[in-house]
Amino acid sequence: MIVKFLKVAKITVSTLLYLFVSILLGWHIVEHYIYDYKALYYAMWLSFGVLCGLFSYNTGGKIAAGKPETGPAANQTKSMDWTKRKDSHRIGLLVLGIVAVILAALSVLFLVLGWGSGADLSGYVQVPESRPLSITFFASVLAGSLYAHYILTRGQVQPARWIVEESLDIAAQEAYARES
Repeated sequence: MIVKFLKVAKITVSTLLYLFVSILLGWHIVEHYIYDYKALYYAMWLSFGVLCGLFSYNTGGKIAAGKPETGPAANQTKSMDWTKRKDSHRIGLLVLGIVAVILAALSVLFLVLGWGSGADLSGYVQVPESRPLSITFFASVLAGSLYAHYILTRGQVQPARWIVEESLDIAAQEAYARES
């Protein structure tokens, strides 16, 4: 139980670090390179959000997977990537859930703290000061994570019938072990 909690805490910290670095980098670019082009503000925060989502998903998956498994071949010396494991879909869903909870919590926090209001960008061109840009950034972080999940775990989803059969097989083995 403690190990799972530590993994969730590590995934949370890594996701928050990616968000923080993306926002700092975005602030720097807005301050020094973009001047009053509102479409560029949205494009930049959208791009940073997608990249942040992709990186945080992959890093979170590596953390959640733990030690890498070795490949099926006996002579294979490289370890398998976490996305090639049988349980990669489950690991990815865990990471997606954590990312979604973090983004929802930050949205509520910024709303309570007095998010800059209005759809115009007068004076507010940075996340988290601007509500529309922050929503764009947070939505693109989630979209980037969802896209990474779709691409990286494609083909790893086991059909529901297989899962039920395996569960019944495990239950039968446990029942047999108790009888013995």
